[in-house]
Amino acid sequence: MDIIARNLKKIRDEFKLTPKELAAMVHYSYSFLRDVENERSQLSVHAILEISARLGIRPAYFFSEPNDNDNKISEIDMIQRIAYLNNGREILEELKEIDKLDDSQRQDILQFIKYIKSKNRSGK
Repeated sequence: MDIIARNLKKIRDEFKLTPKELAAMVHYSYSFLRDVENERSQLSVHAILEISARLGIRPAYFFSEPNDNDNKISEIDMIQRIAYLNNGREILEELKEIDKLDDSQRQDILQFIKYIKSKNRSGK
């Protein structure tokens, strides 16, 4: 199962929400969220950020593996900043600060970028 689909369902279960309650809470249609959970649709980065903000969770939660208790990627606020940027030049400017991060954080950013690129290539 797709990690984002699995984690969307996990979030819904943790909040003890029905699919319709979650849809109303995050302002997305029930049918769209059902399609995401069933891997017929994908959440955009924008949707992940919106849903995360409305539920008060970190966007990185959607990318964490089960049993990933420390969720290291969630400690990197830079990922959220990059997701809001509109063009490559701004992304490059933000990445100039990458030397301020430790090796683990840089690996997490690289993992996130590779994940997004793989989703774009597969058309999902």
